[in-house]
Amino acid sequence: RPLRVAEWARLQGFPDWYCWDEDEKVSCPLIGNSVTPLMAEAIGRHVAKLLPPLERMADLGLEPRLTN
Repeated sequence: RPLRVAEWARLQGFPDWYCWDEDEKVSCPLIGNSVTPLMAEAIGRHVAKLLPPLERMADLGLEPRLTN
């Protein structure tokens, strides 16, 4: 049998609680073209190491801002 959308997502590393449209024509391209959660976490951790600590951001003229 062909794999279901949830099974494709699990193979890509998405958690089971993540909701996808059951229409394969919508979900499969999104899953296939996505950056997987584990890869996104690794990229985020690497970028965070490259950024200056928050204490130094004001000294560098970079004000941290939270946006909604």
